[in-house]
Amino acid sequence: MESKDYPLLDAICRYDKIRVVNSDFKFMSLFEIPQTVHYGLLFLTLLAEKRDGEVLSLAEASEKLGVVSIEYLEQIVMPLRQQGLIISQRGRNGGYSLTKKPEEITLGQVIEMLDGPVAIAACQKVGVTCPLSGYCQSQVLWDRMRERIWETLCDMTLADLAALPLPYACPLLVNNQVPS
Repeated sequence: MESKDYPLLDAICRYDKIRVVNSDFKFMSLFEIPQTVHYGLLFLTLLAEKRDGEVLSLAEASEKLGVVSIEYLEQIVMPLRQQGLIISQRGRNGGYSLTKKPEEITLGQVIEMLDGPVAIAACQKVGVTCPLSGYCQSQVLWDRMRERIWETLCDMTLADLAALPLPYACPLLVNNQVPS
């Protein structure tokens, strides 16, 4: 595929730091969102779409998400259940449900439960002392970025996320999945 034949695709690729090489798409990211956070948010979004009293089984969630095994989802729901965000109902018609209304759950709370405090740079992680502390101008940049990201995550609730329309199918995706 020649990028000159697809100017919009070329612009998208430059904007998203995607490199198109022989029709293979390579995604590069300045920041990586852990898969547990990504799938945890997707799982909770599925729960937010349930009516009061309805539960979501891991099998149903795995089927809806398409690429996540039940075993992987079990690892994701464990901290959410331990910290009281979701409850489980055992039995044949068992599954999970939220303990609060989706409007009361911020994305910041969820991300902290799944991955700990937001950190842009390694020196911002809890318990880490940066050897360059006091000598590093970029620390101000990382702190500002972390604050803005945290504000955004705390301003948005699970209900807000669940209400967002699904994105249009992207021509860069294969079966709505990013090629690896």
